Amino acid sequence: MIIGENNERPNAVHGLDDEKEVVAYIQGMVYGWCQSKNKDTFAGRNLFGGVNWNWNGTPLQQVYKKQKTDDETAYKVASQEAGRLLKLVIYEDKRRKFTCERRDDANYYTWDGVYPEKG
Repeated sequence: MIIGENNERPNAVHGLDDEKEVVAYIQGMVYGWCQSKNKDTFAGRNLFGGVNWNWNGTPLQQVYKKQKTDDETAYKVASQEAGRLLKLVIYEDKRRKFTCERRDDANYYTWDGVYPEKG
């Protein structure tokens, strides 16, 4: 759930073979970040850029493979779509609350640090 400003639902990403698999993978990455980094602010580039740029063997590869352009453009568009999927995961999360700040051409998220109740 996104609280505060910049809390609108992102545009859909079409053409994925298995969107549920991609969303579950991203949700696992977000929960892993929350567990290890706690309240550190993050963006998509922290989760699936930098040292995690190679998506081969992960569900995110679907986002790249569906692009029908040259490699440079495909990488750029796939990165943007991965960012929209990340925002969708956070937007639809009913158990955790995040704030979203737009800067440097990316969305940055901060978890409120409150663990959901067990059950």
